[in-house]
Amino acid sequence: MDGALWALTGSIITATIAGIALCTQLRAASNARLEAIYESLLQDLNKVVGEMGGWNGNPASLPNDKRRVVSRMLHMHLDSLVEAISIEGRSHWRRLWYRLGFGRLLYKKLAGRWFLIKNRYRRFEHWYADTLELYNKRLGASIFVEEVFHLNIPDPHRRIVGKDCLIQYFKERQNFEEKKEIDWLSGRTRKVMDEKMDVKVKIAGVQMEPKILEKEINLARCLERIRGTAKEGAELIVFPECTLTGYCFENLKEALKVAEPVPGPSVEKIIAVCRELEVYVVIGLLEKDADECYNTVVLLGPDGLVGKHRKLHLPYLGIDRFLEPGNLPLIVYETNVGRIGLGICYDMMFPEHSRALALEGADILVFPANWPETGNVYPDYIIPTRAIENRVFCLAVNRVGKEGKTVFSGRSKIVDWLGRSLAEGKDDGEDILYAEISPAAAREKRWVIEEGEHEVDFIHDRRPEMYSCICQVGEFSEK
Repeated sequence: MDGALWALTGSIITATIAGIALCTQLRAASNARLEAIYESLLQDLNKVVGEMGGWNGNPASLPNDKRRVVSRMLHMHLDSLVEAISIEGRSHWRRLWYRLGFGRLLYKKLAGRWFLIKNRYRRFEHWYADTLELYNKRLGASIFVEEVFHLNIPDPHRRIVGKDCLIQYFKERQNFEEKKEIDWLSGRTRKVMDEKMDVKVKIAGVQMEPKILEKEINLARCLERIRGTAKEGAELIVFPECTLTGYCFENLKEALKVAEPVPGPSVEKIIAVCRELEVYVVIGLLEKDADECYNTVVLLGPDGLVGKHRKLHLPYLGIDRFLEPGNLPLIVYETNVGRIGLGICYDMMFPEHSRALALEGADILVFPANWPETGNVYPDYIIPTRAIENRVFCLAVNRVGKEGKTVFSGRSKIVDWLGRSLAEGKDDGEDILYAEISPAAAREKRWVIEEGEHEVDFIHDRRPEMYSCICQVGEFSEK
């Protein structure tokens, strides 16, 4: 009996040792597969980046098509790496769940700290962290990532930083999975529109009279109006051009007294209020950048500086006579209140500007402005036209009052995608105009007047191959 017991014990010990050895081999094989996946992805990424040709590491120096290539590659690189980490392992249930379409449940399971520690996937976190740093900081391509696979969602990598980045990723990805629907027959997923876009968003235009050279006074009045409009339910609050600084300067030296960098002290104070109230603000100022000065508007929100636009087209008026024209690409910013494209006053006169933003996916075109009393063409014709031809909402906020010899006429305006007026400001004083819009309405570019009989699509029906002269640089000559 004792001999049989010892034999059984020996067998159990032998089987245990063999099991441990087998698990070790399986884990080593799994790790080797992950290593191979990572190296393969990294090689692909380097190849794509290398083919950019003379790239200096700054995506702003690339054409949009190449920036999108870099963005897509980085996004796929990160997601493939993390998904490989999540579904590899000593058991096959995770891989089976994933393939059956239980992505949301899988990511929910993986979102816990327990999983990463228990399965020793911490060792792969540095891969993700290094790649994330390349993605978010060195390449700066994150702003284009929402175009990847045409997923109309915020970039899940953008807000992930520092320690525990994989845990952060799984939580972000879990939120994404909860917004997807699963097609059980084919295993394909279809995008679903952000619930926020299906409801109305309240927007506000603050038509006011800034005081030239009185930046602190202007800032205090703006902060007061942000609080007041937010109390009325506004989620996007727009101020005029050069609100913080004034506009009709006699020379550049005078203007530089109130110019500041972006981000700078005034912007940071507005961001603090945006975080507190969870609103977005668009406001104009003079931006100092090294030895240059620009007429700039900034888009600020609960997460800080979302983006900025430097006035591209400069009329011979006010401070614009002395400034550098804008040098930033036209970018549409994804926010919780819709996709926002920015312009400044005279930019509105050039249809190419608005069309470029529409092609980038804008729901709302926002134009802080300083048009004078001779500029009634803006609210009467230009604003509705830009909205109609691009099927977008348009919000143009003008100032009032007088600076030097220039009188500003107010009449700020909000129009829908058919150019219909939703709200218009007074022409003789300060005012606040409100409107409720549905950003999702701007995404359906096909307008069906009578199905099968009368349908138009202002984007799809274009013939860009016939418009090449629009992009030619040179002086116009009459023929």
